[in-house]
Amino acid sequence: MATLKAKVQVLKRLHRSPINLGLILLTLILLNAIMMLSQLASDGYDRAGSSGARGLKNRYMSDDFESGVYAALGSPMNKKNDKVLLTIGIPTVRRPTGAVYLFTTLDSLYESMTEAESQQVLTLVFLADMDSDFKSSMKDSIREKYGSKIDSGSLIVIETRPGSYPNMTDLKATYGDEQERVLWRSKQAVDFALMWSYGHRWAYYYMQLEDDVISTPGFVSTIHNFIKSQKTSWICLGFSNLGFIGKLYKSEDISRLAKFVMTFFDQHPVDFLLGYFNVIMHNQQVIFRKPSLFQHIGVESSLSEKIQRLKDKNFDNSTKEIMGDNPAAQLFTSMKTFGPYVIHLPYDLSPGYFWGRSPKSGDVIQLVFNESVYLKRIAVLTGSESHKDDYLGSGMLEASPTLLRYTDDGKEAICTDYVYLGAFNDGNLDLKDLDTQINLPVKCLKLTVLKEQKSWLLVREIAVFIADTKEESVPRLNES
Repeated sequence: MATLKAKVQVLKRLHRSPINLGLILLTLILLNAIMMLSQLASDGYDRAGSSGARGLKNRYMSDDFESGVYAALGSPMNKKNDKVLLTIGIPTVRRPTGAVYLFTTLDSLYESMTEAESQQVLTLVFLADMDSDFKSSMKDSIREKYGSKIDSGSLIVIETRPGSYPNMTDLKATYGDEQERVLWRSKQAVDFALMWSYGHRWAYYYMQLEDDVISTPGFVSTIHNFIKSQKTSWICLGFSNLGFIGKLYKSEDISRLAKFVMTFFDQHPVDFLLGYFNVIMHNQQVIFRKPSLFQHIGVESSLSEKIQRLKDKNFDNSTKEIMGDNPAAQLFTSMKTFGPYVIHLPYDLSPGYFWGRSPKSGDVIQLVFNESVYLKRIAVLTGSESHKDDYLGSGMLEASPTLLRYTDDGKEAICTDYVYLGAFNDGNLDLKDLDTQINLPVKCLKLTVLKEQKSWLLVREIAVFIADTKEESVPRLNES
């Protein structure tokens, strides 16, 4: 078993080695995970025939653990036991000052979903406070504001039955925390576990939020697309960098996570336990989607006298301004991409943008439609409020009716008979009424950088609108 003495010896060796802090922290996480597995084994927990955290039995949890939670308002929309795409769990407790952010959060979520998206999402609000008057008041307010959501089964408010919580007296102080904080964080861990035990049943995926966040429009489709884009196995996807906000698990794993957290709720903060769980499940890395889809807006914590003005620096509410038709297409660029801000993001209708390093003269962005289209309008917007200097200083847009081939490495399209469409002005281009100028189906678009610039290039939106087929009398694309 990895003991505290063993940890100290490892740290001493690391201290003498030319190694970075990140590796030290990873080593500690691995050691803690090993200790947990050793504890599970020594306490006689049944892991036979399982891998990772599968099959964990728990010293605080009976077989009817899930029965401690019940729906106080609403019932699931899936009357035929058909699962929806996503359950969003939001625990909420009374803050000492009386501040309430929950309704701002719910309003933001519902305003950010289309009707079709809302049919695939179950929102779960957990009234986790021990004050019955507070819970009664919150239920009345939620029913008044979101009655239609409750009636449709897309919003459920849950509570716990008496006796659902383990004994939390005489908790052992760890991590240098005072007793008040140990009690607060231990109850929070149990709150999460109880919520997960109920929420894992209704959807294929489960995502946790806090009760004081806002979302970007179209976040449901963005999440679904990000899930589908994963090429390797994963345990947790992250849509915010803050705490457990926007962390998404498969429902089968969130059930296991609930049991794991209940095993160690009184020993470690819940965010630490999430990291340990990921390691035990053989995949310690959270895969983050950037920009983040959720931003923390709360100031007052549920912990007495705690103020937290946390903001996700990767949250950029880069909502598309123009929202084109944007038919299916492939995008390529010769520019070096910065981080996760890849070239397809400005064309995607969900929030996101492309960020390229110091473009050179002759650099290009290419767009190849899956099917040739007739154009009505094209708009390309560069730069942003937070990165005003990262606009395209000099550039032009061309169109081609013919795709010859792709390069052998698949990183570039070879199109022919390009025709000039227009130039950028102050970093933007917006060409309207193209259907009165051209009447030929377009297969390729090419944006070309005409002058080298020291600043990077941020493309926040590429919007393409499609026209109906016009009469032959309209001048053709390659005619003068």
